[in-house]
Amino acid sequence: MNTLLGALSSVDWLAVTRLIIDLLIKGAVLCGLGAGVTILMRRSPAYARKAVWIAVLACLILLPLSALIAPAWNLPILPVLGGEVLVAGDIPEQPPVAAGPVAAAKLPAATSGGWSASEFLDGLRSIGIGWIGLIWLAGAAVYLAWFAVSRHLLKRLVARAVPLDASWDSLLRELSYDLDIRRPVELLRSREVSAAITIGVLRPVIIIPEMAGAWQEDRRRLVLSHELAHVKRWDSLIEILGFAATAIHWFNPLVWLALNRLRIERERDCDNAVINSGAKPSAYASLLMEIATDMQRRSRPMWQLATISEGSNLKDRLLCILDPKVNRGSGSHASVLVIGVLIVAFTIPLSGSHIWKKAVQIAGGAEPQEQVAGGVSEKRAGTPSDEEKKAEQAKKDKALKEEEQKKKEEYSEYELKKKKAEQAKKTEQEKPMNLRAKLEDGMMDDKTRGTSAARVIGLSAYDHGPDGATKAYKKVVSSGDGYYFDEKEFNSVGYILLNSGRKKEAVAVFALNVEMYPDSWNVYDSLAEGYLGLGNTEKAKSLYAKSLEMNPDNDNGKKMLAMIEKKQGK
Repeated sequence: MNTLLGALSSVDWLAVTRLIIDLLIKGAVLCGLGAGVTILMRRSPAYARKAVWIAVLACLILLPLSALIAPAWNLPILPVLGGEVLVAGDIPEQPPVAAGPVAAAKLPAATSGGWSASEFLDGLRSIGIGWIGLIWLAGAAVYLAWFAVSRHLLKRLVARAVPLDASWDSLLRELSYDLDIRRPVELLRSREVSAAITIGVLRPVIIIPEMAGAWQEDRRRLVLSHELAHVKRWDSLIEILGFAATAIHWFNPLVWLALNRLRIERERDCDNAVINSGAKPSAYASLLMEIATDMQRRSRPMWQLATISEGSNLKDRLLCILDPKVNRGSGSHASVLVIGVLIVAFTIPLSGSHIWKKAVQIAGGAEPQEQVAGGVSEKRAGTPSDEEKKAEQAKKDKALKEEEQKKKEEYSEYELKKKKAEQAKKTEQEKPMNLRAKLEDGMMDDKTRGTSAARVIGLSAYDHGPDGATKAYKKVVSSGDGYYFDEKEFNSVGYILLNSGRKKEAVAVFALNVEMYPDSWNVYDSLAEGYLGLGNTEKAKSLYAKSLEMNPDNDNGKKMLAMIEKKQGK
């Protein structure tokens, strides 16, 4: 307790309190700027208005840091906060510094016998000025804890989710190809969600509800199109940006309103993307209403992400979807960049402005003075002795400012190191399941995992490449050790490799499946998808044709073959 009290009393709580009030005022100005700009842009695409709120939230995060490094200029609009006047007869032999940001009184040193009751109470009184800073720290700590718990529960949700069948994977690859999404996207289903959600930044995961297996083709396409629009626009990263801004400014209701407006414009932007992909507005609006009805029957946990049809703005979204006059363009990247630059250019001088008047303390019975932008307003003419005392006080003020500047530099360096460590920790937490672990468990039956030929060949492909898969196959066939062969297991291993970016290894496993089961139309369809992933459209085309020759009802083969021919201009 004594150590904690000593640490708290050593903090300049007056400076912390002034910083919090600075953030409150300047954050409100930034949010007001964002609101004004978006009102002027009400006929612009939702993409552009979303960009405005992203820029505002980014500037809110940079506001405390930029205040330390931006050029300072005086804008004294608030009276002196904290300060004391030293008068003649009260000055001790070693007078405390009383000008500028007044630090909290230090705790008295502990005697050899420990802290006395009076010393302990004096220490508590010395940090009394810091109650605002302590409340801010407590609120930020609670918010960070809630975020950490929600991230942990989401990771558990992903771990409990299971993969979908090949038809979903084919549709996912088709839509990802149309949207030019290069990041690998994993598609899972879970009984714990009532509507589709998207998680992750570098390796996003889309989780759909358990009942999605009964959805029609049109509904599947609309839902996946909306979620992939989030992936395309890096909305998971933007959500983290919003968390960072509200963690710093949690006490400012206008920042929460700014985050809410960002989420509204984000959903409208994704709605526009779905409609621009060819969806009928009426059909898409009906889908949102159906999902909203399903969600009313099952409450969503507080820690879970917002879903495709959630929010108090659902009515407004439906009106925008059905309104033919709404601008559904994606906006110009150049104009979005200009908006961001202008907002940052406004933020830099705002963050460097000093909104506090400074108290200049005078000893010898003189009245206190207030330092303003134009200089010092004198309230009493000084005598020669007063001038000497002023010079001595100015010397002390200079030493104090140098000490404060040194503390700011040390604090800034500490904050940068802390942010880097937190970012490294988040990156480590977001790493997906190890590919080898997926191949170890995969889709194998627990009873046959030890003797599964697909498992052995998949691991060999992972370790030694395509040639390793072929060598392992020959070794397993000639060993006579009773290995278990199954077409579905080989297909599952191939898709695990393909979805993880190991395309050549996936093609090698699919080719072995064709060699083992030449009478199955599905193995030719899978091998075609592998070659399509490698960019060999001619080979993929011939294999899809072979699959359709064996099974004319192969809808996936028809769609993929039509897509290839369309891109080839036939």
